[in-house]
Amino acid sequence: MSMTCSRCGSDVPDDGQSEVTCPKCGAPQPNPAWTRPYAQAGTPTLESRKSDQGSLSAGKKYALVIVNGAEPGRVVPLEKPRVVIGRADCDLVLSDPELSRQHALVAINGMNARLEDLGSTNGTFVDDKRIQAVELRDRSEFRIGSHELVFVMRDRDEDNV
Repeated sequence: MSMTCSRCGSDVPDDGQSEVTCPKCGAPQPNPAWTRPYAQAGTPTLESRKSDQGSLSAGKKYALVIVNGAEPGRVVPLEKPRVVIGRADCDLVLSDPELSRQHALVAINGMNARLEDLGSTNGTFVDDKRIQAVELRDRSEFRIGSHELVFVMRDRDEDNV
């Protein structure tokens, strides 16, 4: 079985490890079977029983940092496990005519985070490649409209995001 590199689109052989490296560009690739939340894998946990919408880890804090766009440098703490981003009627409203009203979703389940495009007109991009859904890691960058954002996950006891 193989998977597709999230950076360059090359085929990456799945050797059953939790993380493999793309042979073409060297980008680390999480194995979907290992990064899928327990609830999706069919293994119930105490966290997944609390909510089918995901959950924030008590020892972590999460944020989005706007790198480019209307408010560069703005840090947006993520206080709930599902955050919809767009230009209206959503959790994080960004002033950008290139965004759909509800453009993308960041879904967090403990140590796992996922970025999903919500059927937007102009798309959601990671490394200049249009995506439907992708796993996020600490410092994952993505672009929606004219905004570039970085997902940040830190231990609660760290001072800066």
